[in-house]
Amino acid sequence: MLCQKEQYVWMDHLQHTILNLDLAKELEIGLYNFREEHGAQTSQNARIVFWTRTWVLQILRIHGRFKEFIARIRLQIQVLVDFLFFYVKYADFYNWNKVFVRYCDGGAFTGDVEYVDHVTNLHFRGARIFEAVMEDLLAKGLKNAKNAILAGSSAGGYPTMLYCDHFRSLLPNTPRVKCLVDSGYFIHVKNPMQASGFEKIYNSLLTLHGSTKALPKSCTSKMNPPLCFFPENMQQHIKTPLFIAMSAFDYYQIKTTIDPNADRCVENRTCTECQNKAFREFRSEFLSALPISNNPKLRGVFIDSVIHHSALSYRWTPENAILINNLSAPKAFADWYFDRKYWYVIDKHDLPIPTTKDRRT
Repeated sequence: MLCQKEQYVWMDHLQHTILNLDLAKELEIGLYNFREEHGAQTSQNARIVFWTRTWVLQILRIHGRFKEFIARIRLQIQVLVDFLFFYVKYADFYNWNKVFVRYCDGGAFTGDVEYVDHVTNLHFRGARIFEAVMEDLLAKGLKNAKNAILAGSSAGGYPTMLYCDHFRSLLPNTPRVKCLVDSGYFIHVKNPMQASGFEKIYNSLLTLHGSTKALPKSCTSKMNPPLCFFPENMQQHIKTPLFIAMSAFDYYQIKTTIDPNADRCVENRTCTECQNKAFREFRSEFLSALPISNNPKLRGVFIDSVIHHSALSYRWTPENAILINNLSAPKAFADWYFDRKYWYVIDKHDLPIPTTKDRRT
């Protein structure tokens, strides 16, 4: 487990509080940042975000990168917190209480093995993080929330889906509980060679982290456990309303699935007909893997065509948001969350749009 021994709760701009590890022993394998807002309504609204950009797949690989891994987590907290929690201009969410769950287990919070590596002393028990964090937050007043969101970006999108229903069950008196997955809907393509990238990742997670028992039995009873990491196989088992925001040509997805250099021809505007054919075929598969559009109240969707990844960190502000017919993902999500309008929006472009091009699609 890649976590520091000291655990910090971010209370406001000036104050840091160290948690009592005797009261929250499980938090030594995971930590979170909490910004508490003050005002008439803020104590009744909460947003919890899983943030992650990678997986830990083997001990030898990650042990040598421990300091780099932790340094990146620290940097993410400083850089991302204002983006994730919306600018003041977004009155719907900016003054909510916010919880940022640092990604330090490398296994999408699914691991729970007693084995401890005797060389590195690493623990792989990420499945306990969610329960420990929630227990602490409920005691701090989350149980009184009137509105709550569980969100995740990139690989953090999977634990968002995995724990979405459980999150809702922990808040039985909260009228509005919904989940948001950003740039984490990595599909299982039909081409075996293209599918091997994510298959190897998920098989490694199961081996190292012992993730199988964290996966929904409603899925593992029907297919091999690694396949239950793919969102199209997972989302159908979720009863809580879920919003999916992603590019049809997600940067990480196409590099893992199509080609490690697939983004270069897009940015350089030099893609061949063969490459464009591969992009179109992938887009078709991706759209087919999305939840069907007959119930957007339960499954909201915002799919753009810009080749990017993790919109929550860079494109969730009025100035930087990608637009589809003058609608941004933050606006679509806010409308959907507050039951103003249930958006299911897919951009019409069948080829990826460079990030250097105008954000309006």
